[in-house]
Amino acid sequence: MLPQDQSFLITDFLLYGAPLDEDFAYNECPSLQELLRGQEQQQDVATVLSRFDQIFASYIQQKLEGRRRVGILLSGGIDSANILAYLLRYLDSGSVFCYTWGGWGESSSDVQFAKVLAKAYHIKHHRIILPTADYEQEALLLRKAIQKTKRPLDHSHAIPYMLLLQAIKRDGVDLVFNGQNADTLFMAYPAPQKVYAVYRIARFLLPKKRVYPLFIMQRFKSGGVWRFVRRSALSPSYRERLWQLWAKIDRLPINLQQKIIVMEELYTEARYCQNHQKILLEAFGVEVANPYYSRDFITTALWISPAFRKRNRFNKWLLYRFAEQNNIPPAIIHRPKKGLSYGYTTFIAKGAHLPLWERIKKDDTLNKFVDTLLAHQKARDNFFVLDRLRSALAFIQEFL
Repeated sequence: MLPQDQSFLITDFLLYGAPLDEDFAYNECPSLQELLRGQEQQQDVATVLSRFDQIFASYIQQKLEGRRRVGILLSGGIDSANILAYLLRYLDSGSVFCYTWGGWGESSSDVQFAKVLAKAYHIKHHRIILPTADYEQEALLLRKAIQKTKRPLDHSHAIPYMLLLQAIKRDGVDLVFNGQNADTLFMAYPAPQKVYAVYRIARFLLPKKRVYPLFIMQRFKSGGVWRFVRRSALSPSYRERLWQLWAKIDRLPINLQQKIIVMEELYTEARYCQNHQKILLEAFGVEVANPYYSRDFITTALWISPAFRKRNRFNKWLLYRFAEQNNIPPAIIHRPKKGLSYGYTTFIAKGAHLPLWERIKKDDTLNKFVDTLLAHQKARDNFFVLDRLRSALAFIQEFL
């Protein structure tokens, strides 16, 4: 039998994509006390945008001190575009190396919009990184990433960053900027919006039951694996631990929107992203900087008016205004929002997932947590279920 802490680690990863223990918090993560510091901030648009400008300018200048070349992970969206605009205040376009992941190929919208940005800013070094379709090599890269970070990682998220890392290393770049976390702070992802809506109803319909956002979030962070996790993995002690993690947040004198954002920052979305995007790259010697993860930006965004956050259905309305203020090309500002992609349709079409299922079903340790036979029966061609299970298996085989 696994020690309880290791058992919880695997269950956390299956349900949330990241361990929830404090030992796995990212190093910039603000404390609960720090998150409460912004209560006196002004709530008008001009004041908030001015504060964003101050934070970006100060943060980026500090990070650039003594640097002659830096990189940026350029997704083609407004968040990385805002960072690029500030970088070019202090560096010439030949000193900024841009890296774009094209999970669905070079014709994908991510790549095309990134090219629009690179052209608009006269970027001289723009690297387009595409999938290799070498699945055996990917498995080796995931193993290497897990060995270095000593934590479970999703294959489909770790591999793009491992391939980006190779390009960054070839260019001799040791500092890259990343535009992640803006969506989290503005509740722009579907998961927290759905949890917000479900919990508002559940707390009134089921007042005597422990139905709370961290528990509900399993449905949206597990890639569908929650349906197959064994009851023994969801032991009373595990459930009590989840409840205590949420209770720390629930006691704070803040509204429900803010509580869900704090939960995402402390335990779920931000930790998942930081594991794959910051901790992974830094384990291989590349520093990752991100003004959206700075304590000042987090506390400022947390304390904006709830009306700003909900405007136009939680679509980062204030950051679109920030992008306009930074003269970001309109094509970028008005593009549909997309996340990082891993082109899995060819992987499934080739049947490359079928041998993986056989390994998953045969592993005794993984089967203590998941009914893998049922998962295979019900979700054989569901890439997201397979991806979480094969990723958990890779960690188990490496460390357990």
